[in-house]
This record gives sequence, structure tokens and C-alpha cells, in this order.
Amino acid sequence: MLSRTLRTLALVLFAGLAACGFAPVNGPNSAGGDLVGTIAFDDPGGADAFTLLGRLHERLGVASDPVYQASHSLSLATAPQAISPLTNVSRTTLTGTLTLSISDQSGATLTSVTVDNFLSYSTAGTTNSSTAASDDARRRLIVILADQAVNRLLATAADWAG
Repeated sequence: MLSRTLRTLALVLFAGLAACGFAPVNGPNSAGGDLVGTIAFDDPGGADAFTLLGRLHERLGVASDPVYQASHSLSLATAPQAISPLTNVSRTTLTGTLTLSISDQSGATLTSVTVDNFLSYSTAGTTNSSTAASDDARRRLIVILADQAVNRLLATAADWAG
């Protein structure tokens, strides 16, 4: 009985989504789907930018004949989070901000998104384990920021992509 009620509720919800014009952002003939492979990104200027651009290429593809040009600004900062009475830091917070600007071929800015996020990592243990944790946290945070920026670009593509 409960299964039948849930099935009916699910059908009503899906019918409601279809009636309101809901469409996947990456669906066929969608503004978001049309962005794939059309954005050229600035050349990476270091390991962090290389990680960022790698993720942007994974999500948006590599442009063979670019329609748009993207520039980015990435900043990362660390702050001690857990400090022992002996002033030993056992946990560090890594914060990051990414601004991604999209321009047309004439250089006019069409849209710009800024996202920020944070995560923490342990610095307790050996120097090698702390360094590995720091490097991994940087990579993970950059991927998170890239994903957030791409999601916003795709969600707003109908407003700025021609």
C-alpha cells in the first residue's frame, strides 16, 4: 500500500516538473549544453592554475574553435584552526576564492562569477604527512571551486551566451 502511494506521489511530482518547463541544464539544445567546447581558457601560470584549468576542461571541454575567452583569478589562504597549549598547530583551514570572467571575441565581458569555499586538513604527524595533506587539500579545494563556477555558468548561460 505504501509503495503504491509513493509511486503515485512520484508521478505527480514528475508531472509537475514537466509542466513548469523544467529542463536539464546540459540537455539537447540548451544554453548550458551549447557551452561545451566553446570557451578558451588562459594558459596556466603554476600548479594551482594547472589543476584549475584541468578541471574546467573536464567539465566544459577543450575549445577547438572558441567563441568565448575565459580569464580567472584564484586565491588560496591558510589559517591555523586548532592550536595546542604548546602552540603546535594540529589542524589548518584552507580558504579559496575563484573569479571566472567570460568575454566574447571583442573582449567585452559577458558574465563573471565569483565563488568561495573552504576545507580543513590535519597537520598532526610527520612533515611528509602534513605536506601530503596540504597538497591534497589544495587540489580538492580548487576542484570544488571550479565545479561551483561551472555550475553557475551553466545555470546562467541562457542570460549571457548567444
